[in-house]
Amino acid sequence: MTIVLAGVAALTYAVFASSIVLVFRQHDSASPAGLRLIKFGAVATAVCEVWAIVAAPPPTATRTAIALAAFAGSLALYAASAHANRGRPLTLAFSSDVPVHLVEHGPYRIVRHPFYAAYLLSYLAGWVGSWNHWLWLAIAAMLTLYAAAATREERKFLGSEFASAYEAYKARTGMLIPTFGLGLGTRSRS
Repeated sequence: MTIVLAGVAALTYAVFASSIVLVFRQHDSASPAGLRLIKFGAVATAVCEVWAIVAAPPPTATRTAIALAAFAGSLALYAASAHANRGRPLTLAFSSDVPVHLVEHGPYRIVRHPFYAAYLLSYLAGWVGSWNHWLWLAIAAMLTLYAAAATREERKFLGSEFASAYEAYKARTGMLIPTFGLGLGTRSRS
């Protein structure tokens, strides 16, 4: 099962890596420093996770099932996010563009940044599959980078023509954790 789990992890990360050219569009002619950090961190985390899975003792059947389900969930969330943007691709993280549309359908109904949520879920899957607690350092670093990118993107929306619509959207959805309509989004301050 270790080989299967490592293969699923590698495939998941390969799909995510392809998104840079297949799912998103680049706005800036130069790659912003934050985007370069995310690219480096994502590759380093993916390599560490696959290595940790291969190097770990074989996981229990339960951990294997949970890890495979989490990888499948991350790929499903990623695919649904890409599908929601197929007509109007989003720009890459840390781009300096002004928002031209607000996506509120598909997985965006329950989470404002489903791509980042999908990536983080895959990192949790790798941790479950390897049970290597050192991976929490990589997960924490990537969470920090994705939260910084998400916060920057939200500031762009709040400074655009979509400001009031985004405030309402923000109040009903979670940033990185789906709310499933529970009203757990960030409340706007009046």
